[in-house]
Amino acid sequence: MSAEPSVFERLANARHLLRAKDIADAMDVSVGTIFKAAKNGSLPCVRLGTSVRFDGRKVVAWLQGGQK
Repeated sequence: MSAEPSVFERLANARHLLRAKDIADAMDVSVGTIFKAAKNGSLPCVRLGTSVRFDGRKVVAWLQGGQK
């Protein structure tokens, strides 16, 4: 029986850029909280036109050490 992957593992192993909803669901916070953190520069993100996406590995590094 294998253990369920942790939130960190799920985010870090994502094979694509994540949406704010993906991060919010994983962290159990609102999407608005994720957008505010991205807008103020504390949460690392990628802006593609009007879209905001997140690299799961960078989000995990930020969560674990507060790094950008």
